[in-house]
Amino acid sequence: MEKYSVLGELLYIGFVCEKGRCKSSGIWKRSYMESVKKNVSILKWITECMLDVFDIENDNLLLRNICNELKFDKTLGYVYPFFEILIILVIDKNIITECKKENEHKEVIQLIDKMLDDISHELNKKFKKNKKLIKRLFFALHNLPRVYLNTDDLLRPSHKRMGIDSATAIEYCKSSMDLYMLWKYEEYIK
Repeated sequence: MEKYSVLGELLYIGFVCEKGRCKSSGIWKRSYMESVKKNVSILKWITECMLDVFDIENDNLLLRNICNELKFDKTLGYVYPFFEILIILVIDKNIITECKKENEHKEVIQLIDKMLDDISHELNKKFKKNKKLIKRLFFALHNLPRVYLNTDDLLRPSHKRMGIDSATAIEYCKSSMDLYMLWKYEEYIK
C-alpha cells in the first residue's frame, strides 16, 4: 500500500474521532484528557512521518508502534482500524510498500503539524485550557487529510468516496476558523 494513502487515512480517522467527542465546555475527566493527549501524540507521529523521506522500515515501524499504543485504549482501539492493520502486518509483514505521492500536498501536512502543536500546547496547560479553541482546531483539521483519500490503497475502501482536492480541503478548514485562527495560520492557508 502507498504511504500517504495509509497515513492520510489514519489522520482522517483520528480527526473525525476527536471532532465527534470533543466538548468545548464542562469538566473534562482525567481519562478523557489522557485519551485525547494520546490520540494527538499518535496524530503528531503520523504527520512527522509524512514530512519525513520514505523509509519502508521506519514507516512500518510507526504503524506497529501505533498498534502497540492502541492495544490498551478501548476508545482509540475501537476507532482506528486496529484489526485490519494487525492482519496485514501478520500476513504481509509490511503495510506500506511504496511511496508515489511524496511531497504531494506538503502544505496541508505542514498546516496539520502546526495546528497539532497548538492543540498539544493547550492540552498541556495545567489550568485554564481553552476548550473552545481545541474544539475549533479539531473541527478545522478534520477535512484536511481527505486530500489523501483519492486512491484505492486504503484500509477502509469506503473512505475513497470521501476524497477531495487540496483547495477544497483548505476552504473547509478556513470555514471552521475564527478571525484569530485565520490570522495565525495565514501563511499556510493562502
